[in-house]
Amino acid sequence: MESKNKFIRGFKVAYKEFSIKLITGGSICTLLLTAFLSCSFLEWAYVILFLTMMHGIEFFNTAIEWMVDIVSPEYHDYAKVAKDCGSAAEMLFDFCSFTGVGIILVPKILEVVGV
Repeated sequence: MESKNKFIRGFKVAYKEFSIKLITGGSICTLLLTAFLSCSFLEWAYVILFLTMMHGIEFFNTAIEWMVDIVSPEYHDYAKVAKDCGSAAEMLFDFCSFTGVGIILVPKILEVVGV
């Protein structure tokens, strides 16, 4: 029961971050588009995997940034490096997710618009 409470508390705290709200909004739009394009079960699985992992990476990056702020409240070069590395990892995976979902959805979009 305690782990469920931590899970819920983590979501509540994380969803105060604008970046997580932005990713969630984009994910909802992506899921709606995936439904509209009548994707196969496997395509759905990959889209959900990419979106879920993107959220997970963002949660980790948020945790890193908050921990760095606690451990090093004043500016420090190493604290900046830690935050920058977390952001870089997130952006790298976001690019991978965007590419993977694009590979699945773009051909279907082009088919619908007749290109």
